[in-house]
Amino acid sequence: MPVAGKNIKWTLSRPAKLPSSAKDGADLPPEQALTGPASLVIAPGETYDFKFRPEEESLQLSLEIVLLKEKLTQAISVGPEASK
Repeated sequence: MPVAGKNIKWTLSRPAKLPSSAKDGADLPPEQALTGPASLVIAPGETYDFKFRPEEESLQLSLEIVLLKEKLTQAISVGPEASK
């Protein structure tokens, strides 16, 4: 369900808890730095920083523009092989 002003949804391919550390370039105070599921609905222009180290070496990040029903999936590689 679309939320007013927030129409981009992103998710990771595996369940994970992501601790947020910053929003829109500003560090979050401890009471706002929450850990939540790896799924978020945001508005265009919003940015978030997360500290996350996956157990798997490969994941997929999915972005969905809710109102346009467009979806993009990007593979993510983490670890020694990712830098080659």
